[in-house]
Amino acid sequence: TNGAAELIEHRVQGSVLSAELPDESRARALANELRHWLDPEAARAGGAAARALAERHGHDACAAASRAVLREVADQRAASAGGPTAPSPEPAPAGPAEPAP
Repeated sequence: TNGAAELIEHRVQGSVLSAELPDESRARALANELRHWLDPEAARAGGAAARALAERHGHDACAAASRAVLREVADQRAASAGGPTAPSPEPAPAGPAEPAP
């Protein structure tokens, strides 16, 4: 799916329900998950885990990963053409964590 559902551990950072279930099963599954998250301790722990997950996968982390892939591709092309490789950029200064969307 290539989305948040691939990152979320069931009942750790949240819940992901299958759209493939029949309507009655989907309704029961949703009710079960809502009951789970109504527990104050589950909600507190899940909220903290979701925040940590969001911080690990924020805009800065995604941009850095994209830059690394692009740099690797550019270096491979330059090496195969016999040219110089691209210099590595200076790392971005550490700043405050990005808020989750």
